[in-house]
Amino acid sequence: MTSSTNTTSDQRRLALVQWTALLKERGLITSRSNWCAQTKASESGVREFIKGKTDSLNELTYRKLASLPGVTPDALRLPPVLSDEEEEKGAKLRDQAAAFIDRLTLEQLEKALPFLESLVPEKSQDESEEK
Repeated sequence: MTSSTNTTSDQRRLALVQWTALLKERGLITSRSNWCAQTKASESGVREFIKGKTDSLNELTYRKLASLPGVTPDALRLPPVLSDEEEEKGAKLRDQAAAFIDRLTLEQLEKALPFLESLVPEKSQDESEEK
């Protein structure tokens, strides 16, 4: 578990949130809850860690979460590395979004901001379901 000493708890939390989004996009999971159910990882342990109520996840939980194809326990502690295709798609979408946003008025941007904020990974579907 040496790699966990090289990152902070907050960095590992963000990495898990990013992994959740990537695995959802790849169609391997439907939610963080689904990920835990598929891998038999402690959903409450993962939730407590993501919410900052604990400072770490145990190694067994990382190993269980990593039982999906293309995932390793050490990789889960760091932001996911995207394929070239995913990087290109992301860059293209960011460019399209930036061009669209540039055409909006200040008033339109103010109205759109709450919706855009709701799309950020930290505001995941799992967290809103828990409330």
